[in-house]
Amino acid sequence: MHLMHQTLHSIGNCSEDTNDVPTSPPVYRRGVSREDNGDVFSRLGAGTQDPQPGGNIKELNGRYKAGSPLICTHVVEGHSNSVLSIKVHNQMLFTAAADRTVKVWDLRTNATPHCLTGHLGPVAAVEYDRVNNLLFSASGAFVKVWDLRSSNIRPIITLCSSGTTLPANANLSDLVPGECSITALTMGAS
Repeated sequence: MHLMHQTLHSIGNCSEDTNDVPTSPPVYRRGVSREDNGDVFSRLGAGTQDPQPGGNIKELNGRYKAGSPLICTHVVEGHSNSVLSIKVHNQMLFTAAADRTVKVWDLRTNATPHCLTGHLGPVAAVEYDRVNNLLFSASGAFVKVWDLRSSNIRPIITLCSSGTTLPANANLSDLVPGECSITALTMGAS
């Protein structure tokens, strides 16, 4: 629980006076194409590099601003573009980014994170099902469902915004008729 407390602090408001706090990587915009459907998440991945498998958690020993309600204690590095969604559960951190990847971080060990690839565009949302130990990641009109029960994390199914399902390794293309972008995920009570 103590580490969880520190992790939540690392997500919060880092002091403006701290020179050691790294900034997010820049996002490079290309010209807007005819296929652009106006979805900001589809444009965030412009200019991204190939996914990077590594990453690390660094303890931050910077100066703190007096009176700040949150103190930045750790910095997570590893995505090559903007992080668009995070989820924390116990000692696990899940990050989804415009670099088309999801990373699964073990906060107990600070080990190199699992890098989950397979999305064709920026991953706009991530959600964790603690009961079934499944991770959901949304990109475009599709949600990949990842099985976290083994060390070989793999997708098990692809869900579509229209309610249809596809195999985990389905060849996903741009939005098709009847599909629309998914920009947020949440788990229901049941």
